[in-house]
Amino acid sequence: MTSFLSAQRGPISALLGGLGLLILALVLLQRSVRRAGGWRVVRRRLAREVRQTAAAFVRPVRRWWRYRRRLQLLRRLLADPQTWSAVETALCDVPAPGRQPYAAIVSGGSVGVYLTGAPSAAPDDPAWTADEDDPSLWWTPIDPAAPGGAGPVLVAAGVEDLRGGAVFLDLAAGPATHATTGDERTALALVQSVAAQLEVRQPDGTVTIGPGVHPRFEGATTTTATEFLISAGVPDTIRPDIRTVRLGGARGHARLLVADRAGLVRPLGTPLVLDVTPLPRSVARALGTIPPAPRRPAPGPALDEDAFVALLDNLPPQRTAPTAPPPRTSTAPPVPALPVPAPPVPALPATAPPATAPPAAVPAATAPPVAAPAAAALAAATAAGPARPPVSPRVADAGEPPAGGSGEDEFDEPGPTALGVSASLVGGARAATRGELP
Repeated sequence: MTSFLSAQRGPISALLGGLGLLILALVLLQRSVRRAGGWRVVRRRLAREVRQTAAAFVRPVRRWWRYRRRLQLLRRLLADPQTWSAVETALCDVPAPGRQPYAAIVSGGSVGVYLTGAPSAAPDDPAWTADEDDPSLWWTPIDPAAPGGAGPVLVAAGVEDLRGGAVFLDLAAGPATHATTGDERTALALVQSVAAQLEVRQPDGTVTIGPGVHPRFEGATTTTATEFLISAGVPDTIRPDIRTVRLGGARGHARLLVADRAGLVRPLGTPLVLDVTPLPRSVARALGTIPPAPRRPAPGPALDEDAFVALLDNLPPQRTAPTAPPPRTSTAPPVPALPVPAPPVPALPATAPPATAPPAAVPAATAPPVAAPAAAALAAATAAGPARPPVSPRVADAGEPPAGGSGEDEFDEPGPTALGVSASLVGGARAATRGELP
């Protein structure tokens, strides 16, 4: 026995040492478990760590499979004309008065329409049903024979991250500007995909792509935009009716789409969460098979001159106020004007009254003539007519010419009057009586 123990001393020592270490480890483990809260808490923590470790290895594989599945979904729906027609018909025919549709989702053979405004009652049309989780989302089955509509301007914006359906945005609804902000890489992928779809679906010359949108395309001047403009940053002055998809911030009334590093885009004010990761490649693969948008009705021909005259002839008569009759005119011959008689000249007395005092002698050089000068003065007074009326003090003070006058003879010497002629004749008679005239 002693020889056996001596021969097995090494293994026995190792076994005893191992048992001691095991007991020490169990003691330390028990102490640690007690400090952590017990064995139940430790088991939960261990299970969570195992799940997280497994998810870390499985998440890339799962994301890759989800990416492939959504890539095939978008590629199939983008190349299907019935999908575009069904979405356009649903946006045009949704029975929601007072609420505007701004987006649609295609999933599982149905089309869902997102509506603005507060949630209302269930739709009256039996073909439409409200979503149980989101009352602002109404569903309807896809109609293969849907004619489509020319009102919406649809673009595929990605896949709804929670529901897994393809989302189409209507650029004609809401603000005229859609601005994508946030992560530059994700925002640029969305803007480039939208630009490619508009360029394919819309008529030639209606889409303008500015500089900075694509590295291999220089871009055109933003001032030449006609209907749609895709720009990087705030463009130059454009018309307010132009629909703009902008990379970066916006000013004024705009719809903001915030992008993050995970490839998700969230339109502010909506319940949408868009996965735009498979969008660029799906658009690139289906670019040649995307159907064009329905043509809008062209404006009518210009109204020519004959049509304008015919239109004026067909207008109803306008009611006008009655006009007063013209004044009645007399047909009697005009009455000739009568000459104005001259004022009477006072008669000269036969004999002059006796003078009380002899008047002063009149010089011969200044004495007025008697016969011929008096007759000439009387004839001039008769031909001149009546004297001019006196001027009122106000008119004289204002410096205005008297009525009936020209205003140019203001400083002329007044002509002879009948009173002046009579005085001259009387003076001459008195002088003749006294014998003072030569």
